[in-house]
Amino acid sequence: MIVAVAGCGPAVPIGSDDESTTAPTDDDGSTTLAPTSAGDGTGATTTSSFTSTTTSTGTETTSTETVEDSSEDVTFIMDPTECFTHCSNVECDLWAQDCPEGEKCMPWANDGSSEWNARRCSPVADIPGAPGDACLVESVGWSGIDDCQLSSICWDVDPETDAGTCVAFCGGSEANPTCEGDAECFMAYDYVINLCLPGCDPLVPACAPGFACVESYAQVLPDTFACVPEELVADRSAYADTCDEIIGCGTGLLCTNAEDVPACANECCTMLCDPLAANACPDAASGQICIAHAATPTLGHCGFG
Repeated sequence: MIVAVAGCGPAVPIGSDDESTTAPTDDDGSTTLAPTSAGDGTGATTTSSFTSTTTSTGTETTSTETVEDSSEDVTFIMDPTECFTHCSNVECDLWAQDCPEGEKCMPWANDGSSEWNARRCSPVADIPGAPGDACLVESVGWSGIDDCQLSSICWDVDPETDAGTCVAFCGGSEANPTCEGDAECFMAYDYVINLCLPGCDPLVPACAPGFACVESYAQVLPDTFACVPEELVADRSAYADTCDEIIGCGTGLLCTNAEDVPACANECCTMLCDPLAANACPDAASGQICIAHAATPTLGHCGFG
């Protein structure tokens, strides 16, 4: 199977250990990249090879590229560093799904990092999976290319197999998000992503193993918490850990301003607490108390407010 892929801007390597590496050049002037292998989630392996030939005449330069796939089981072969319809950090609307027919608006990492920081239009797979179905991503979990249907994303991806589960984006709008059943609308990464995830009680969390009860940055009331893969908050899972607006803190914690946590330089994780219970804040001896939330009076956080 041969698939031609066209991009509209310079490619940004994702998952590259050395961005300065130059591909080997053959005697005829062509550049051949080493074959790559990826699991298909069933134990089978697919191998792809990429060949690019560039010629120059005066000031005019032309290039050709072919992509070959040795497996007939793969339904998509894309370069996750290419954009499809436009090239900008926020080129489409997850809420409106305003991409052209046959494409869907997806969050992705456009800088080679492992954090979603942009949105783009990506192709919808020929036979897409529905929320709850097993799925595969192209290259990495934050590539923005998967085989889930419109308004959904392949979530909680195993980096070894590229396999995850399709999860729906939130419905409605940012001011009035909606999800089916008991799911909560979880927003994070500077609002680049919004997902319908299992909700949780931050004071009595009951997430599945491997998941943390994390606050959503939704600008709606009351406070919203959802079960999120623990690896996404691994660096902010203890009291006084540094945090920011990218994603909240781990189970039992809340990202708050510096004045609520001693020796905090900017924003740090503080303990969540019950305003009606005895003061159990870590720095209670220094005057730290449980500050009740106006929108959720039965929930508070430790601070000096």
